[in-house]
Order: sequence, then C-alpha cells, then structure tokens
Amino acid sequence: VKNTSEPNSKFPGYQEGRWTPTFGSNVTNTEVLGASALQCWSRIGNTVFLSGRMSFNSTETDSIKIYGRPYNPLKRPDGGIASEFCGPVMTQHFGTANIPIVIFQSALEMLLYKSTNTAGFTKITYDDFNATSASIIFTITYQTDDTTWQPINGATLV
Repeated sequence: VKNTSEPNSKFPGYQEGRWTPTFGSNVTNTEVLGASALQCWSRIGNTVFLSGRMSFNSTETDSIKIYGRPYNPLKRPDGGIASEFCGPVMTQHFGTANIPIVIFQSALEMLLYKSTNTAGFTKITYDDFNATSASIIFTITYQTDDTTWQPINGATLV
C-alpha cells in the first residue's frame, strides 16, 4: 500500500503482485512454468524485484527477449536506461556449462547475455540451448522512475 499522506514520509511505499512474462520473436510453445508464486514482483519505493520461470521449445537464431515487466526502468536525463538488472539466472539445457549469464534491459525488453573469452558479453539466442525443452529461472532487481504506482503490461496486485 502506498503511503500518500505525507510527501516526505519515511515510508517509501510497498506493492506486490503477479506478472506474466512473455518471449519476443517468432518463438512458439513458450510456457510460464510453475505456480503463480514464481511469477511475482514487489516494489519498495523505486526499487522493483522481479522473479520468473519460463520454458521454450525453439531453435530460432534470434536473441532471447523477455517482455511484461510491471514497471518501466529508470531513465537517465539523456533518455537512456539508468538502471541495469542484476540477479541470478539459472538455465536448463544451456549449450555451454559454467558460463555466467546476465539479464540486461533496454527500454522495451529484457535480454539475456553470456560472457565471452574476450572479456565481453554477447546476446544469448534460442539455439544456444541444446534441447527442445529449455528453461530459465531468474530473479532480478531494477529501479523505476514511475510515480503513478499503477503496474503495466497486465501485472496485477495481490
């Protein structure tokens, strides 16, 4: 419940709810896995915590993009994204073992990246997974500049 009684209140506001993550591209047979408790989010002040578990059945060469976050990310004064996601990502049937995976956000979507031997990162594609029943599980944290306290993209409050 958002505390709107005082502008400088010590209570930053709190919400929690459910969201429905979706994959981009022409990917078919995507599925949000598990109980709805796995597709949850919470917000304290301008910090959003987001969890999801998704599977897919695709050999597309497109990069993996995830949509549906409950709040847009914080923007810099020049219009760029100021906050990056951080948090663990676990995969099933990923083609390369022991490769760190991170989630990065753009203004529109979340993208999965893997580290490379050249001290950089490259986008993960669906065909980087070596099975037709691949899945990802993640928990991320980001900041928003939203002041309406109204979740978007079909996210709900509980």
